[in-house]
Amino acid sequence: MDWKDALGSLLNDPTLPPGDDVPDAGSSEEKPATNAGRLRLFKERKGRGGKTVIIVEGFSCNEEELSELAAWLKKKLGVGGSARNGEILVQGDCADKVRALLSEKGFRF
Repeated sequence: MDWKDALGSLLNDPTLPPGDDVPDAGSSEEKPATNAGRLRLFKERKGRGGKTVIIVEGFSCNEEELSELAAWLKKKLGVGGSARNGEILVQGDCADKVRALLSEKGFRF
């Protein structure tokens, strides 16, 4: 059972009292699950042969969404990188560009 099925069964539960704390199932506005919290940017060189990488962590999305976001970010910047364990690794010293692009997408730092 994924989270959508669990939420649907929760919304249809007659034992729950009606209230504003339960999200509307018929809401047409979708909010991305990826910008729920604040992200953290780190610049790292240790253990990478002197090469600089930017690590962005704090995502609250599944690995597939994270991989898609990392692919978009790497394509926009023209650099390499990876997405795993809830963080995106971008090769190169481009922290300002990474922050600007993710801010445009609605992420907070």
